[in-house]
Amino acid sequence: MEVYLPGIAKDKVELSKTGDELNIRIGNHRRNLVLPQALAALQPSGAKMEEDYLKIRFASMG
Repeated sequence: MEVYLPGIAKDKVELSKTGDELNIRIGNHRRNLVLPQALAALQPSGAKMEEDYLKIRFASMG
C-alpha cells in the first residue's frame, strides 16, 4: 500500500492497526484509513519512504 506524504521523513511517521483501519500518525496529526478487505486480515510488516510515498508492506500473522 502506498500513501502520499510529501516532505515527511520516515522517522516522523508512526503506524498502527486497529481492526480494519490503518492508523498513521505524524506528530499531532493522525489519519485513519479503512483497509481493503484483502489487507484487513494482515498486519503491517514494514514501511519505507520512496520519494514522497510511504510504502507499507503487509504480511499474514500466523
